[in-house]
Amino acid sequence: MAEYGLGEAAPGWQEFARILKFPWVIQKRKASLVKYLRGSGTERYVLLMRKAIARLGLVLLLACPKSAIADLAELERDAAKGIAEAQNDLGLMYQNGEGVPQDDVKAAEWFQKAADQANAEAQTNLGAMYANGKGVAQDDAKAVAWFQRAASHGLAEAQFNLGLMYAKGRGVPIDEARAVEWYQKAAAQGFVEAQNNLGIMYAKGRGVPKDYVRADAWLKLAAAQGDTAAPTARDSVEKLMTAEQRTEAEKLQAELSAKMPKK
Repeated sequence: MAEYGLGEAAPGWQEFARILKFPWVIQKRKASLVKYLRGSGTERYVLLMRKAIARLGLVLLLACPKSAIADLAELERDAAKGIAEAQNDLGLMYQNGEGVPQDDVKAAEWFQKAADQANAEAQTNLGAMYANGKGVAQDDAKAVAWFQRAASHGLAEAQFNLGLMYAKGRGVPIDEARAVEWYQKAAAQGFVEAQNNLGIMYAKGRGVPKDYVRADAWLKLAAAQGDTAAPTARDSVEKLMTAEQRTEAEKLQAELSAKMPKK
């Protein structure tokens, strides 16, 4: 059973997430971007991933280099004005080397500016920089602190990352019960990596009593979102279940799915 770690995206989402990460740009050029998407066949992915729609600006920038220069200049002006969303996006551009030379130090500096303004995405990004020692000195305690701030805003990615820190004992003592609590919060928002890890925690009885029904339900939800790791874990769990338990898991899956935010 494969658990996801810090910075790992579920297979099938990884390439998409790597490219589509610039919400401030799309806000500036929404009309032209929508036209581009409709002609490119990517619209159905936008409908499936509400969060990702805010990150599609880079696709248009890569397709239109001249526009990219103007957009970068505008993004830099907005960041200099103190607009947190622009600061976070500029940090992402430096982190990924998109439109600018790759520079983790500058990325961390811009994440810091946005994080200080309580931008939850920037707080998560800065936490990851500290956890991985990129652009800043590696510091798990600071990573946890930033993940906690972002998680308090309800950001699923930060909640998942905080769960990982508790599960691995990084910056905090190992506490699998707390890890489960944070995985639960992220999984309930549809965060697929958290659903996978939560299912495995239930399957192995880590941080919670062993419960194959709940394990199966969460792994089914992850698999239904296209996660390619979850089906193997799900099949392993189902081999240990009775027919009645499998039926119960299907009902629980439906109940959990109904409570999740609609995309």
